[in-house]
Amino acid sequence: LRHVLVANAARETDVLALLPTALLFCASTANSASLYDGVVRDGVHYRLVEANRRAIFIGRPKLAHAARSRTQAYFFYPRNVSKCGNPHRCEEFCRIYASVFDGKEDPWMNPFYKISWKAVQSTCCYHCASSWEAQHHQECEIVWQEFPTYFDLPPWTTLLEHLKDSREQLPSNATSIPGT
Repeated sequence: LRHVLVANAARETDVLALLPTALLFCASTANSASLYDGVVRDGVHYRLVEANRRAIFIGRPKLAHAARSRTQAYFFYPRNVSKCGNPHRCEEFCRIYASVFDGKEDPWMNPFYKISWKAVQSTCCYHCASSWEAQHHQECEIVWQEFPTYFDLPPWTTLLEHLKDSREQLPSNATSIPGT
Protein backbone atom coordinates (compact mmCIF):
# COMPACT_ATOMS: atom_id res chain seq x y z
CA LEU A 1 0.00 0.00 0.00
CA ARG A 2 2.88 2.37 0.65
CA HIS A 3 3.92 1.98 -2.96
CA VAL A 4 0.49 3.18 -4.10
CA LEU A 5 0.73 6.19 -1.80
CA VAL A 6 4.27 7.04 -2.97
CA ALA A 7 3.33 6.63 -6.65
CA ASN A 8 0.23 8.79 -6.27
CA ALA A 9 2.07 11.47 -4.27
CA ALA A 10 4.93 11.52 -6.80
CA ARG A 11 2.47 11.97 -9.67
CA GLU A 12 0.38 14.60 -7.92
CA THR A 13 3.40 16.65 -6.74
CA ASP A 14 5.27 16.29 -10.04
CA VAL A 15 8.25 14.47 -8.49
CA LEU A 16 8.40 12.16 -11.48
CA ALA A 17 11.86 10.76 -10.65
CA LEU A 18 10.20 8.65 -7.93
CA LEU A 19 7.59 7.19 -10.27
CA PRO A 20 9.49 4.43 -12.09
CA THR A 21 10.58 2.71 -8.90
CA ALA A 22 7.26 3.28 -7.12
CA LEU A 23 5.36 1.89 -10.13
CA LEU A 24 7.72 -1.08 -10.30
CA PHE A 25 6.96 -1.89 -6.65
CA CYS A 26 3.23 -1.54 -7.33
CA ALA A 27 3.50 -3.87 -10.32
CA SER A 28 5.53 -6.34 -8.26
CA THR A 29 3.27 -6.57 -5.24
CA ALA A 30 -0.20 -6.99 -6.70
CA ASN A 31 -2.13 -8.86 -9.34
CA SER A 32 -3.85 -7.16 -12.26
CA ALA A 33 -7.28 -6.99 -10.62
CA SER A 34 -6.06 -5.28 -7.45
CA LEU A 35 -3.88 -2.93 -9.49
CA TYR A 36 -6.93 -1.82 -11.41
CA ASP A 37 -9.57 -1.90 -8.64
CA GLY A 38 -7.37 -1.05 -5.68
CA VAL A 39 -7.57 -2.69 -2.28
CA VAL A 40 -9.43 -1.95 0.94
CA ARG A 41 -7.47 -2.14 4.19
CA ASP A 42 -8.90 -1.16 7.55
CA GLY A 43 -11.85 0.45 5.81
CA VAL A 44 -9.68 2.63 3.56
CA HIS A 45 -9.70 2.17 -0.22
CA TYR A 46 -6.22 2.47 -1.75
CA ARG A 47 -6.16 2.90 -5.50
CA LEU A 48 -3.67 4.22 -8.02
CA VAL A 49 -4.66 7.50 -9.66
CA GLU A 50 -5.74 7.07 -13.28
CA ALA A 51 -2.42 8.17 -14.81
CA ASN A 52 -0.55 5.64 -12.65
CA ARG A 53 -3.01 2.83 -13.46
CA ARG A 54 -2.49 3.60 -17.14
CA ALA A 55 1.30 3.56 -16.68
CA ILE A 56 1.14 0.21 -14.85
CA PHE A 57 -0.98 -1.41 -17.54
CA ILE A 58 1.36 -0.12 -20.25
CA GLY A 59 4.55 -0.99 -18.37
CA ARG A 60 3.80 -4.26 -16.62
CA PRO A 61 3.75 -6.39 -19.81
CA LYS A 62 6.93 -4.68 -21.01
CA LEU A 63 8.68 -5.46 -17.72
CA ALA A 64 7.54 -9.09 -17.86
CA HIS A 65 8.78 -9.30 -21.45
CA ALA A 66 12.15 -7.84 -20.41
CA ALA A 67 12.41 -10.51 -17.71
CA ARG A 68 11.59 -13.38 -20.07
CA SER A 69 13.59 -12.19 -23.04
CA ARG A 70 16.54 -10.49 -21.35
CA THR A 71 17.26 -10.59 -17.61
CA GLN A 72 16.05 -14.18 -17.14
CA ALA A 73 16.11 -15.35 -20.77
CA TYR A 74 18.52 -18.20 -20.03
CA PHE A 75 15.75 -20.00 -18.10
CA PHE A 76 13.21 -19.67 -20.90
CA TYR A 77 15.47 -19.99 -23.92
CA PRO A 78 18.43 -22.02 -22.72
CA ARG A 79 21.40 -21.99 -25.03
CA ASN A 80 24.13 -24.51 -24.88
CA VAL A 81 26.94 -23.13 -22.80
CA SER A 82 30.10 -24.41 -24.42
CA LYS A 83 31.55 -25.71 -21.14
CA CYS A 84 28.30 -27.13 -19.69
CA GLY A 85 29.17 -29.91 -17.29
CA ASN A 86 25.72 -31.52 -17.30
CA PRO A 87 23.46 -30.50 -20.22
CA HIS A 88 20.56 -32.73 -19.15
CA ARG A 89 20.49 -31.36 -15.59
CA CYS A 90 20.83 -27.73 -16.71
CA GLU A 91 18.13 -28.03 -19.39
CA GLU A 92 15.78 -29.77 -16.91
CA PHE A 93 16.32 -26.99 -14.37
CA CYS A 94 15.42 -24.38 -17.01
CA ARG A 95 12.35 -26.35 -18.08
CA ILE A 96 11.07 -26.58 -14.49
CA TYR A 97 11.80 -22.90 -13.76
CA ALA A 98 10.01 -21.75 -16.93
CA SER A 99 7.01 -24.03 -16.29
CA VAL A 100 6.34 -22.28 -12.97
CA PHE A 101 5.76 -19.00 -14.83
CA ASP A 102 4.17 -20.46 -17.94
CA GLY A 103 1.35 -21.95 -15.85
CA LYS A 104 0.45 -18.71 -14.07
CA GLU A 105 -2.78 -16.92 -14.89
CA ASP A 106 -1.04 -13.59 -14.38
CA PRO A 107 2.28 -13.95 -16.21
CA TRP A 108 3.97 -11.11 -14.30
CA MET A 109 7.71 -11.38 -13.79
CA ASN A 110 10.01 -8.80 -12.23
CA PRO A 111 13.08 -8.33 -14.44
CA PHE A 112 15.05 -7.19 -11.38
CA TYR A 113 14.18 -10.24 -9.28
CA LYS A 114 17.14 -11.17 -7.05
CA ILE A 115 18.03 -14.71 -8.00
CA SER A 116 19.87 -16.91 -5.52
CA TRP A 117 22.86 -17.83 -7.63
CA LYS A 118 24.15 -20.19 -4.94
CA ALA A 119 20.91 -22.16 -5.28
CA VAL A 120 21.22 -22.17 -9.07
CA GLN A 121 24.84 -23.35 -8.80
CA SER A 122 23.77 -26.17 -6.49
CA THR A 123 21.23 -27.34 -9.08
CA CYS A 124 23.00 -26.60 -12.38
CA CYS A 125 26.59 -26.89 -13.42
CA TYR A 126 29.02 -24.15 -12.43
CA HIS A 127 29.66 -22.98 -16.00
CA CYS A 128 26.00 -22.49 -16.88
CA ALA A 129 25.18 -20.81 -13.57
CA SER A 130 28.17 -18.45 -13.90
CA SER A 131 27.29 -17.58 -17.49
CA TRP A 132 23.65 -16.94 -16.59
CA GLU A 133 24.61 -14.80 -13.59
CA ALA A 134 26.85 -12.60 -15.75
CA GLN A 135 24.10 -12.24 -18.38
CA HIS A 136 21.55 -11.43 -15.67
CA HIS A 137 23.63 -8.61 -14.17
CA GLN A 138 24.50 -7.14 -17.57
CA GLU A 139 20.90 -7.17 -18.78
CA CYS A 140 19.57 -5.78 -15.48
CA GLU A 141 21.79 -2.72 -15.88
CA ILE A 142 20.54 -2.14 -19.43
CA VAL A 143 16.87 -2.70 -18.54
CA TRP A 144 17.23 -0.39 -15.50
CA GLN A 145 18.27 2.45 -17.81
CA GLU A 146 15.29 1.79 -20.11
CA PHE A 147 12.55 0.97 -17.67
CA PRO A 148 11.07 4.46 -17.01
CA THR A 149 10.10 4.47 -20.70
CA TYR A 150 8.19 1.20 -20.17
CA PHE A 151 5.78 3.24 -18.01
CA ASP A 152 5.50 5.92 -20.72
CA LEU A 153 7.82 8.21 -18.76
CA PRO A 154 10.91 10.04 -20.00
CA PRO A 155 14.32 8.38 -19.53
CA TRP A 156 16.18 8.65 -16.22
CA THR A 157 18.34 11.57 -17.42
CA THR A 158 15.27 13.67 -18.19
CA LEU A 159 13.53 12.68 -14.94
CA LEU A 160 16.58 13.65 -12.90
CA GLU A 161 17.00 16.95 -14.78
CA HIS A 162 13.33 17.71 -14.07
CA LEU A 163 13.92 16.97 -10.38
CA LYS A 164 16.99 19.20 -10.28
CA ASP A 165 15.13 22.03 -12.05
CA SER A 166 12.21 21.69 -9.61
CA ARG A 167 14.54 21.93 -6.61
CA GLU A 168 16.28 25.00 -8.04
CA GLN A 169 12.94 26.76 -8.34
CA LEU A 170 12.20 26.39 -4.61
CA PRO A 171 12.69 29.46 -2.43
CA SER A 172 16.03 29.33 -0.60
CA ASN A 173 14.33 28.71 2.77
CA ALA A 174 11.98 25.99 1.46
CA THR A 175 14.29 23.20 2.56
CA SER A 176 14.99 24.52 6.04
CA ILE A 177 12.98 23.45 9.06
CA PRO A 178 10.99 26.30 10.61
CA GLY A 179 12.33 27.40 13.99
CA THR A 180 15.84 26.01 13.49
